[in-house]
Amino acid sequence: MSCYTKKCNRCYAIYHLLLNTCSHLKPYPSNFHISFIHYIHSFTNFNCAFFGANHLTQPPAMKIVSTLSLLLLCCLCFFTACVNQVPAAVKDDAQTIDSLSYLAAIEQQELANKKLVADFYQELYGDKNIDAIDKYLDSNYVQHNPSIGDGKESLRAAFKVWYKGALKEKIDIRHLAADGNFVYLHTRSIENGKTVAIMDIYRVENGKIMEHWDVTQPVPEQSVSKHPMF
Repeated sequence: MSCYTKKCNRCYAIYHLLLNTCSHLKPYPSNFHISFIHYIHSFTNFNCAFFGANHLTQPPAMKIVSTLSLLLLCCLCFFTACVNQVPAAVKDDAQTIDSLSYLAAIEQQELANKKLVADFYQELYGDKNIDAIDKYLDSNYVQHNPSIGDGKESLRAAFKVWYKGALKEKIDIRHLAADGNFVYLHTRSIENGKTVAIMDIYRVENGKIMEHWDVTQPVPEQSVSKHPMF
């Protein structure tokens, strides 16, 4: 049986002295308090077991040695826990900062992707600048339009046929959105004298357009839903 259970005044005093000190460490979470209490209790019992349950009758010199040993072990444990412990508030703040930085980085990338696609669309389809194909498209460009083959050269060949002799125009972008690497472009255009709604989806990687999908729908004279297409 330990001296603490026998209410050894010396160990009892040391135990509660350090315990009270620990209880005033407000920045640390409750799990730290619990761990430190176990440390103190364990070393108190260790002191009694190591020096003997009857150490109350030890010589003064031995009492000093055992008391200092107990204090040294408890303080060593205490300061080790303090060094390794990060306040919960600090952890939460760091996680919040990391999350906000991550979200800000995503937002900036999406803005850059939207600008890239909008600039490409204006330069190629608006300004009729065929050099925009090499400037903006990746060498492994994937095309999902069933009337055009894969790659930049297929688009270049189709462009020369579609826009031969066409005048420059300002692209009428009605909606422009981004979700990660995907950019969604909703435009209003004129094809063969009729107004059409075009929906383009582009996938961007490393500052280049990698992939493309599109759907074109003629705008009817009347809408059953009574809502406009743009």
